[in-house]
Amino acid sequence: MPRPLKRDRPELEDRFLWQLRGASLPEPVAQFLFDSERKYRFDFAWPGRKLAVEIQGGLWVAGGHGGGKRALEDYRKHNEAVRLGWIVIYIAADMLDTTEALDMVEPFLTGR
Repeated sequence: MPRPLKRDRPELEDRFLWQLRGASLPEPVAQFLFDSERKYRFDFAWPGRKLAVEIQGGLWVAGGHGGGKRALEDYRKHNEAVRLGWIVIYIAADMLDTTEALDMVEPFLTGR
């Protein structure tokens, strides 16, 4: 049985930005450092709204964010973000094939 192809994460991030721009939504800050002590970054953030997006490109690939050590560090990062008052939205590659990712983010950016 063939293994699923690994999706290129920067390409996924570009697709997300393209959707945001197409909907005329505010531009996020890329690779936003929200915890300098631990060097935790979000893929995208709107700091004034404390809204962050994490793109999960390797979800179905061995060695992606699902691996034990990496997943544990992701949990720590997420928990610290929540403790600091951030809303973190996780977007998988398949969500970019439709408007699902945009639909999750838009209400936080427009207040609708």
